[in-house]
Amino acid sequence: MGAAYLYWAFGGSAGLSAQQAAVYSAETGVVSAVDAVCAFGAAAGALLLARGGPGRADLRLALAWIGSGATFSWGAWMLIAAVGPQLDQGDGATAALTLTYAGQMITGLLSAGVLIRFLRSRRSG
Repeated sequence: MGAAYLYWAFGGSAGLSAQQAAVYSAETGVVSAVDAVCAFGAAAGALLLARGGPGRADLRLALAWIGSGATFSWGAWMLIAAVGPQLDQGDGATAALTLTYAGQMITGLLSAGVLIRFLRSRRSG
């Protein structure tokens, strides 16, 4: 999912409608790049927390916290907008884009689950 956002950030158009590909700009590229960074941050934070290890967990917690929150919330917002009525009479989201939004939500939820499990193990231990 993060790779798809990086592809779109650098101007790729596979999986986008013709209308969405036509309105590509530097701003949409930056938004896609930020989505990719958040998704990769959520995944990296979850993997680092699950792996464990000695020492402080500041970076691992920050990656999982910020990455999962941003990834889940933006994916949920975009999925709701994609499956809702198209008020601007546009093409709407393609199937690939809708699946990417769903994957974004799942990535955020899984990362948040690992974060919660880590915090609970620290509290009881």
